Amino acid sequence: MKVISKTLHQRSKEELEMAKEKADEYEKEISKEIDDHTEVRRRKKAFIKKNTQVDAVNCLFNPKSFTQTVENVFHFSFLVKETQAGIRNRTVKEAEEFGGMPGPVIAPKREEASVPTPKQAIVALNMKVSDIIIGGVETLNNC
Repeated sequence: MKVISKTLHQRSKEELEMAKEKADEYEKEISKEIDDHTEVRRRKKAFIKKNTQVDAVNCLFNPKSFTQTVENVFHFSFLVKETQAGIRNRTVKEAEEFGGMPGPVIAPKREEASVPTPKQAIVALNMKVSDIIIGGVETLNNC
């Protein structure tokens, strides 16, 4: 579990740095369309937050080792249960607006995030993004 947690935090930091680099360009694009500076800042912040999340399939799945994939998903499930990480579904609309691929994304727990009441969720993941189904996502959205 410690390895998955450490890897997730490291990947999240890398994604944050890349998102910050892209954020200025995104801000310039949307300021052409929107005159309200408060709305531009809000959308830039959302852009950074959405792009800090890590693609779950690329992070947890090892196409060369079924055993490692199972171990990764198993250990990650405990991080979610202990509210140290979260998983949510990036919609096609979010992917178009903020970049990235649609599908499941994971993120370490944010300190300021409120902890939801734990609930059971059914998650089915595979390598085809269009076949990914996440049930009970509303309880896990605090990524």
